[in-house]
Amino acid sequence: ENVHYIPHSVVDIVTNKSAKYATLNVKLSLDYKTKLEDAKKAVGRAADRLEKLGEFKDLIIEKPSLSLVNNFGPSGLDISVKGKVKTGYKTAISSSLRMLLKDELDKAKIKIATSLVSNNSDK
Repeated sequence: ENVHYIPHSVVDIVTNKSAKYATLNVKLSLDYKTKLEDAKKAVGRAADRLEKLGEFKDLIIEKPSLSLVNNFGPSGLDISVKGKVKTGYKTAISSSLRMLLKDELDKAKIKIATSLVSNNSDK
């Protein structure tokens, strides 16, 4: 693997080949008791609902899906939900997707992992 160093003064033109789309990457940490197949179904339902929203209908290039299990985190299984949308709409669509994911995870009784915080007030 090579690493190339190019001073800023040498760069005249930069081309962004992905200018027609932006990649959504919504990260979640799910309770370890979660069955991945149930999580995939909940993510799929949220993505279906997102596609049907009038304001985003023509802006989604690639429907979001559970794409990665990132890590076995300290309090849960870290996953990524990824998709592609038209440039300029990533923030709004990601926010709506998060709301829909929360709703679908709740319906499926899938818990979002939370950190265990020690409460020393019992001493």
